[in-house]
Amino acid sequence: MLAAVAAFSFMDALLKLLAARYPPMQVAMLRGASSLPFTLLPVLLAGRLSDLRPRRWRMHLLRGLLSVAVLGGFIYAVRVLSLANAYSVFLSAPLIAAALSVPVLKERVDWRNWLAIVAGLGGVLTMLRPSASGMNTLGTLAALLGATAYALSVLAVRVLTRTDTTVSVVFWTVGLMTVFAGAIAAPGWVAIEPAHWKWLLALGLLAAIGQYLLIEAFRSAPPSIVAPFEYTALLWGIAIDRVVWHVSPSARVCWGGGIVIASGLYLIWRACTRHRGDATVVAVSRGEGQNVAPIVDRGRRRSQTRGIPTMSNTDILGRFVWHELLTTDTAGAAAFYPKVLPWRTAPSSMPGYIIWMAGQTQIGGLMALPPEQSTTPAHWIIYVGTSNVDSTCTQAQVLGARVVKPAADIPNVGRFAVLADPQGAAFAVFTPGSGPPPGPDPAQGAFSWHELATTDVAGALRFYGELFGWRKGPGHDMGGSMGVYQIFEQAGKQVGGMHAVQGPSTPSSWLSYVHVADSSRAVAASKAAGGRLLQGPMEVPGGSWIALMMDPQGGAFAVQEAPRAAAQAKPAAATKPAAAAKPAAAAKPAAAAKPAATKSAPPAKPAAPVKPAAAPTPAAGAAKAPAAPAAAAKVIVAAKVAKKAKKAKKAARKVARKAARRKTAAKRVARRGVRRVARRGARAVRRGARVARRSVRRAARQGARALRRGARAVRRGARRSTRRRR
Repeated sequence: MLAAVAAFSFMDALLKLLAARYPPMQVAMLRGASSLPFTLLPVLLAGRLSDLRPRRWRMHLLRGLLSVAVLGGFIYAVRVLSLANAYSVFLSAPLIAAALSVPVLKERVDWRNWLAIVAGLGGVLTMLRPSASGMNTLGTLAALLGATAYALSVLAVRVLTRTDTTVSVVFWTVGLMTVFAGAIAAPGWVAIEPAHWKWLLALGLLAAIGQYLLIEAFRSAPPSIVAPFEYTALLWGIAIDRVVWHVSPSARVCWGGGIVIASGLYLIWRACTRHRGDATVVAVSRGEGQNVAPIVDRGRRRSQTRGIPTMSNTDILGRFVWHELLTTDTAGAAAFYPKVLPWRTAPSSMPGYIIWMAGQTQIGGLMALPPEQSTTPAHWIIYVGTSNVDSTCTQAQVLGARVVKPAADIPNVGRFAVLADPQGAAFAVFTPGSGPPPGPDPAQGAFSWHELATTDVAGALRFYGELFGWRKGPGHDMGGSMGVYQIFEQAGKQVGGMHAVQGPSTPSSWLSYVHVADSSRAVAASKAAGGRLLQGPMEVPGGSWIALMMDPQGGAFAVQEAPRAAAQAKPAAATKPAAAAKPAAAAKPAAAAKPAATKSAPPAKPAAPVKPAAAPTPAAGAAKAPAAPAAAAKVIVAAKVAKKAKKAKKAARKVARKAARRKTAAKRVARRGVRRVARRGARAVRRGARVARRSVRRAARQGARALRRGARAVRRGARRSTRRRR
């Protein structure tokens, strides 16, 4: 942090040198133009140009104008004052920001902070006391004007960082400031001397180095430790003044600056002991302004649990903690789901909000879609746990996400925010309030799997991995357009998967699976209750059975059944093709074909009583005669056995091919169903948009006609009154 402040102080010294030769607005334009390439270069090297997309143009334009006032006032101040004197006045910006946060952001400031603000402004008045030199008074007023504009700019950052990334805020503020300052400086432009180009290069380089060191400082330590070192800028200013310009600050400036610094340090200490918030506002604002330590305070969103480790949020990062159904018919949904899933409903303390219960465990909620989303189909939204909602939102924006609903507190429950990942899939982050840790999941009815259909599997895995610490697990190639089904892990446990969306018009979305005892029974109950079957039931790798369904209001959900028992999952075990291919083991025809086993020789001895002398030789030959037919029978039986085994193997292969075709057909049907649902949803959204546009045009035409009729009536009245007077 000391190195960052030193870099910015030397940058301000260069601004003072340039301000002695060029107009203040031209110097402001040169300062922005010199730092803009260093701001844009890391984004180009990382290939993250999408992070520069602005979402609040008006706020960016406002910050650009405020930055012109900040730099213009500060540059004029350092032109006529010493760096130490200019810093002493400019360091009052945190006090002004804290005071303006009350009327602008409707924040609450307690009486202790007000005393510190009044004392700091008293120090400013001490430094503002008119002196014999009118130029000194004008320079002090210019520094105060720049500090006020800087305070307003800090408040604007608090609003902008809810929806725009840090890179976007810095880039557009510096870029617009450069354009506006250049437009103002154009009429009185002074040609730049060749010797000063190296100063401009050093100016941009010092700004980039200072910005990088500042962000690293606030990333490595809490604001309560880092922010006070911003006030060492006054020491750097005094040292540079003594070495370069051989001047020292007056006693009045030292007293007033000391009061301002003491008041600012007190406000920082108060803010950081109440809220361990992130320092994004500090880092973003400091990159465009001067040596000022803004107050990191979120007084109007006071939370007793935000950022405080409790039993319920110490190890909650990355866990799926809640599931919420937003629907057009809460009564219909409350009647449908308990018929399909082992759930029941319970009332909550919030009006219009219903709790889903699985056994004695609360697992989700049900509420009506807001009026502004009346054209949006019913859908489920997942809540992922985090220890600090505000810092997670800021980090998500840096990674390319968008804030759909800013962070807000739920009394006695926790703090949440709704985001959309870089591919557009909506999800929420949640920090629970104080209380005991959640109990174990129920045996049936808990959410067991979470699936993300996205346009960029690798990008989504990288985004959620950096945000929640999820890790890449094994992948399964599903073939065709489905690509690889990528499993992800949380805390070493497989909790979900990601796959590519089917069709370019299908939006990215999350799908949650509920653990049930019998997926076929859940499908039958869903159909009977008015739901629709999208896919399944079907067996997936690992032995589980799944089915994808849609409730009567259009909310998609899925069920998962644990691997079935061997006796149930394999009813045809006794008729396996391989076992049926062993006829020799079953009937043993070779044993039955042995002629010696029938003992047919003994009955062929009718001449035994005669006992002729030559009889034994023919009798022996007759006994050996059946040996040749027995060998032939063995060969025939072996050939039949081999033929039957071959047929059995062929039948087994045919059965395997049929099973593979059925599985492929099921996947194809599922993909068609998902695409059909997505197309219908998109058509519904387009129809709603068309109806809304027609209504707006119709209302506009009716209003225009009414205005024309009114104008005609006014003209007729005027003509009548004119005729009467005549």
